[in-house]
Amino acid sequence: MQQQATSCDQYETVMRLVQLCLPYVSLDPRWCSLGDSLVTTGLQIVDSHLTISEGIPDPDMIVFCTRVQCLLVRCAVYGTSDSLGSSSLERRCTAAIVQLIRFLDCCSDMTSPSSVSVPSILCLRLSAANALSWMLAQPLPSGEYLTTHLSTLFNSLVELIQDVSECETRIFLLGILCKLIEVAEMFGCPQLASQLLNLFDRLWHLDPQSAALRSRILDAICLLLVPLNWCADADAQTIALRTSLQSPIAGLIMSAIRASDTSGADALFDPGLRLWASFLTGDEACWSPVVDSLMAVLVGQPGLLDSSGDQFTQPDRVEPLLNRLETGEQTELFLKIVRGSLILACRAGREQAITFLRRWTEPFWSTVWQAYTTSTQFSIDGHTRRTQNKLDFLYSSTAAVGFADVDEGASDAESACRIKQLCLLADWLSIFLDVAEDSLTPVIRLTPSLVGLLLAAAQQSLKRAPVEAHNDVCPLATQMRLGLLARLAVSKRHW
Repeated sequence: MQQQATSCDQYETVMRLVQLCLPYVSLDPRWCSLGDSLVTTGLQIVDSHLTISEGIPDPDMIVFCTRVQCLLVRCAVYGTSDSLGSSSLERRCTAAIVQLIRFLDCCSDMTSPSSVSVPSILCLRLSAANALSWMLAQPLPSGEYLTTHLSTLFNSLVELIQDVSECETRIFLLGILCKLIEVAEMFGCPQLASQLLNLFDRLWHLDPQSAALRSRILDAICLLLVPLNWCADADAQTIALRTSLQSPIAGLIMSAIRASDTSGADALFDPGLRLWASFLTGDEACWSPVVDSLMAVLVGQPGLLDSSGDQFTQPDRVEPLLNRLETGEQTELFLKIVRGSLILACRAGREQAITFLRRWTEPFWSTVWQAYTTSTQFSIDGHTRRTQNKLDFLYSSTAAVGFADVDEGASDAESACRIKQLCLLADWLSIFLDVAEDSLTPVIRLTPSLVGLLLAAAQQSLKRAPVEAHNDVCPLATQMRLGLLARLAVSKRHW
């Protein structure tokens, strides 16, 4: 069949057949040999055609080129049997990457402006990016095959993102870059990470009305930030990169959380929360003034300053972040953000912890107290069904599955979000009391909101803790509320 194929269409059909069969016959060396032979011959045809032809190439040849790319990566992944070992797989994948880079790079020797039109070049480059996307998605043992050519591959993708104009195409290519970050562990290459962040900055301002593109950018930055904050054995260049990211990322978080001039701005809220949580999480994450500024956004206070003292653009009044939460996932990210800020303040030393507690204890917990004491009626089809406070609504399953599908006792069930909020309150209270009992610290009194939440904990513990413990529908929450009261009881200064 291969020998009888005399045209591009016929040869492309044979390659397509082999491509479809390879996942099922990859252990047969005859099929592997056939695939390799087709790819080798196909690349020779592509090279000879694109270097000697003039004018716009035949559309059939463009289709032929894309089929060669598809079969190339399939042969690299499927054409290696277990008996050959991972080294053979790595060699095949590395060779495939080299060929894909030739297609991705518009300045490759394979093409020239005089031989192929610009749209045709773009088509070939996008096809190569699609083949790379498929390859990165495969469950290969490691990403070692990317190491040698990572810089060239990265630069080719960056150029391609800048050359395309469609927003959806940019989002697709950013997704490939995100996968490349994961597979190749690009946090270990600070220089490439810096280039990538510069690209994100240009794309962020390139199309300010595209929330979908900005959402993808925020998720990509998360992928870079998480390993940076957990890398304990980082070199000086990586540490410098981590430090330099503080203010720019804080600015992105503020833009995402408070976006008002972007089409579909609500789409940025969840990615902004994820980036914020990633920014504060990790053994190597550290305190900086921008963390303090972000707390002001969280509690809805004006007068936000970055690390250099420049004011961020802001409205006269900022709504507390808690009031904007609508789902359990958002609530968990919110609690993770607050816990991360508290941990970083304590990690920065005793004086910073005291300053943090003095500044933010009442502003933050007052928003929680307000959400606890403010009741809202939730209705379906205009008929009132139940009155709940904001916290109970967020902590119950109604926020996740919809009010109509929840029975009357659903809000009494054990809630993971409620447990996390009580854990946060317990940690905050413990640190607060430890600081207050320090003889070197001036007297710090419990704030009104903390007192209110402790009284509410006492009331709910007595109300929901029957004599027979096994009848308690939320024993863990009750146990934690009683623990809060016990922690306060042993603090003699507050008797």
